[in-house]
Amino acid sequence: MANDAGAHGSANTPFILNAIHKLSHGRSMAANNALIEANVQRGTRVAVELSKMERNESTTPTFQPGPVKYATSSKPALSTQPRITDDSITSGRNISSDFNVLVAGSIAVDTACDYQPLSNAQDRRSPQNHTSNPADISQTVGGTAFNIARAASLIGAKAKLCTMVANDAAGRFALDSLAACDMTREGVSVRQEPNFKTAQYVAFNDADRNLKVAMADMRIIERNVETFQNLWEPHLAPLGRSKASGAAPKWLIVDGNWLPGALHKWLAAARKLGIATAFEPVSYEKSRRFFAVNLDDTNDMPRLADLAAPNLLELESMHEAAQSAGLMQGQGWWETIDALGIPASGAKSELQAVTNVELVNQGVPQRAIQLLPFVPNLMVKLGPAGVLVARILPQDDDILQKRSPHVVARSKSSAGGVGGLYMRLIPPEDVLTGSEIVSVNGAGDTFLGALIGRLTEKQNPDMDAAVSFAQTASKMTLTSAESVSPNIRSLR
Repeated sequence: MANDAGAHGSANTPFILNAIHKLSHGRSMAANNALIEANVQRGTRVAVELSKMERNESTTPTFQPGPVKYATSSKPALSTQPRITDDSITSGRNISSDFNVLVAGSIAVDTACDYQPLSNAQDRRSPQNHTSNPADISQTVGGTAFNIARAASLIGAKAKLCTMVANDAAGRFALDSLAACDMTREGVSVRQEPNFKTAQYVAFNDADRNLKVAMADMRIIERNVETFQNLWEPHLAPLGRSKASGAAPKWLIVDGNWLPGALHKWLAAARKLGIATAFEPVSYEKSRRFFAVNLDDTNDMPRLADLAAPNLLELESMHEAAQSAGLMQGQGWWETIDALGIPASGAKSELQAVTNVELVNQGVPQRAIQLLPFVPNLMVKLGPAGVLVARILPQDDDILQKRSPHVVARSKSSAGGVGGLYMRLIPPEDVLTGSEIVSVNGAGDTFLGALIGRLTEKQNPDMDAAVSFAQTASKMTLTSAESVSPNIRSLR
């Protein structure tokens, strides 16, 4: 009838409704009005229930959201549990001491957007700017600190996460995720303030799952520096108290999501307690926070951390930050550099022998050496090229007693306890192809978590062996859709 009357497109629906009205002798009007009224009532009831859920007033929600992809086999859905009425963090009187790795930083809902070219554009591997792109989009629970703690736990370390979530759906999802991973929530502070949001990270990857750009909202971690002494410092004390002579080291790992004030409060408190410290830079921008510190006297060069694991861009950023802050001009810095025993003519050929010509021409080993007075163990992540290990060896290190080709220079004095300079490029066992890589998210975090977990196993661990072990764990995460592959448990 509509076709015969020429009622096409936008004219089709009004024509049909008018025809039904005539054929029903007007009775369809009452039916339509009843339908509209029923829809309004149903929509209002749904809005009321949603409002109650947002305010966490309802303990019996009338519907359940669909499943959300999650980083463990249990795959819990977004929580619809009632409002969390306590801050969920254990008071200083009741904090457990049964852990040897404390990881301080972010837990976040991670969204990965993997570009999927259409069938007529298979040769295009990267998404186009300024327009919408087809993609495979998935969500997991991640965040730098969560991933590191998860990796350390999976390989057998007793790791605890200190972080913040908001009292929102994402925060409850994160708490459910910790429980699903058999990880304690003892160090998780649930913020009740309405203007707090649980952290989120969104990654945009090309068709080969290489990261093109990412966005992160970690502002919840960037707040409450003034609460450090009461909220966070009590969690460090058990590590210091449990540090026994001859025992394996206890570690604090701090990520770069903290603002400089909080970051250095964590590191300074750990140093005071004799706890080994590691820094994960997180990103090019946030890596600079490591050197946003006021040094009263650059002549007395402080060790800011014991170990750091930047990638190539983060190493460059950290070097620029230290240089811009004038930290490479003080007497203390020069004394440490001189104590390494590098000849005045330089060590270009020696560096090329233990790394490669390309890295030396790029100045990568040189920048690492210049940062060693601040952090004497640098593990520079180079992707498929491997990991560049740069270390200041103490005078009593067993490596100095051996004829290791990786001892680039030996100290000729006893200044500062420096024994020499060690450098080695450790390649991965094998390099994955693009089709073998499922996701790059979490691979670097897995590396650091597995590395520190390995270093806690005995008092004088083999650093190079631990690096190779961590590379294997990182490779397993590259082939997993999860932020940390649960299969690294098999490496124990």
